[in-house]
Amino acid sequence: MLRLNIKAIPKTWFLLFIIIIFLGIFFRITNIENKVYWVDEVATSIRVSGYTKQEVTQNLFNLKLITVKDLQQYQKLTVQKDLTATIKALIKSPEHSPLYFILTRFWVQRFGSSVVATRSLSVVFGLLAIPCVYWLCQELFKTPLVSWVAVALFAVSPFYVAYSQEARPYSLWIVTILSSNIALLRAIRLKNKQSWLLYTVSLTISFYTSLFSIFVAIGQSIYIIFLEKFNLTKTVKRYLLAFTLGIISFLPWLFIIFYNWQRFQDNTTWMRVPISLPIKIVIWIYSIAIVFVESPIYKGFDAIIITRIVTDLSLFALIIWAFYFLLNQAPRAVKLFILTSTIVPTLLFILVDLIFDSKTSTAPRYIVPCQLGILLTLAYFLANKLLNKQFFWRTILITLISIEIMSCIFILNTSPKYQKTRNIYNIPIAATLNQAKAPVLIAETKETLDIISLSYQLEATIKIQFLPQINLSQLINSCENVFLFNPSTIWQSQLTQQFKLKQVYKPNLLTSDEIALTLWTVKGLNNNCL
Repeated sequence: MLRLNIKAIPKTWFLLFIIIIFLGIFFRITNIENKVYWVDEVATSIRVSGYTKQEVTQNLFNLKLITVKDLQQYQKLTVQKDLTATIKALIKSPEHSPLYFILTRFWVQRFGSSVVATRSLSVVFGLLAIPCVYWLCQELFKTPLVSWVAVALFAVSPFYVAYSQEARPYSLWIVTILSSNIALLRAIRLKNKQSWLLYTVSLTISFYTSLFSIFVAIGQSIYIIFLEKFNLTKTVKRYLLAFTLGIISFLPWLFIIFYNWQRFQDNTTWMRVPISLPIKIVIWIYSIAIVFVESPIYKGFDAIIITRIVTDLSLFALIIWAFYFLLNQAPRAVKLFILTSTIVPTLLFILVDLIFDSKTSTAPRYIVPCQLGILLTLAYFLANKLLNKQFFWRTILITLISIEIMSCIFILNTSPKYQKTRNIYNIPIAATLNQAKAPVLIAETKETLDIISLSYQLEATIKIQFLPQINLSQLINSCENVFLFNPSTIWQSQLTQQFKLKQVYKPNLLTSDEIALTLWTVKGLNNNCL
């Protein structure tokens, strides 16, 4: 049974940790309605509502001038699309395990399809993860101070706060990773059938939450093998049975993936875009740092960028020191668990990227197992230093938590760029459109999800038109406010033969190959308007 062991830590530290936890709760529940509802969240609402991207695109293409309301009808539940339609839509997007989306379907049936209602389920999972971190640390370290330090670091981590506010499966995945680890350690400790059954259930739930849970399970397998010193003990046998049952339980979805393999490939093409190794290394370091610090990232070399670089490198050095301490001071079972749960999934991601020349490992949201392992290692390291009552390390812990809190304040009214990617630019684009007089926004059908994402910032009166080919003559007259949304190079080339194009919004990009959104005006060649 989970116990808080309040008396095992100094009262001052306990009060500080409680304040930090309440701050973590505050950051998770604040301002979730105003942050950009980006394309992945749009895709969540589309699938939950029983549609596919292809269906939405075709329906919108068949309409003439449409409104924001027309776009967002595919983001809401209707009587025409029941749970069966949602499941069919999920089957056509097999790259995502279905559990989160089915839970969200029931959730929005009860609370509505608004941004707040849809995201609030992720908030619930994000809050649930906090006691799960404590419980995992109690099972692993059996030292209350380590558990409290880990909870404090987790509660105000800007990375975990951000993903607690997104209508995607990641906060649920974090809970299932923590839960399966708790269940495994508990089963090893209790050595009874009920605890191993609970582990089987937690593993199955994790599989149905994310396909990448298989990497977590492989790490757990290696942990068991090394823990039992390669002997076929009763623990190993029970683990193998639990793992096998978990895989068997997941076979229905594996069959769906196999049957829809081409759709799986088509929906994950972005993962197979190659990135050079030096850039990958920089992103890997960045993906670790963002768990603890968030600040503006842009081209340049000023005080903010220098401070960010120094902070990231100092944090990286602290993490290396923490792992060195873990290897030299931690009990064998503890260091084995941390290393296998941190390194194995990471190496598997890197191996996949090397084999397929892909970039899966550069998505911070996919390397959560590694990030959790690093957080636990830091907690173990800093808690042990606190036990020795070293003032320097007290200062380090308070500084690290203060950086996290300031980072959470920084993203209080916005979202990290790594999370919303190109849709961060929705806000300035929408501001330009909302200020124009009776604007008409034109886009290619490939931009459908981005346009729906943008619609959450647009005024209801703005008109939108999707065009698969160049045919703007009927829409353009001498003084009409016609805008082009992110036109392709080919489209721009063709349009300049008939119309005058002017780019009115272009974001500042970090790299030349970064995906961005732009906005253009288009007018007739004989336009004499001011």
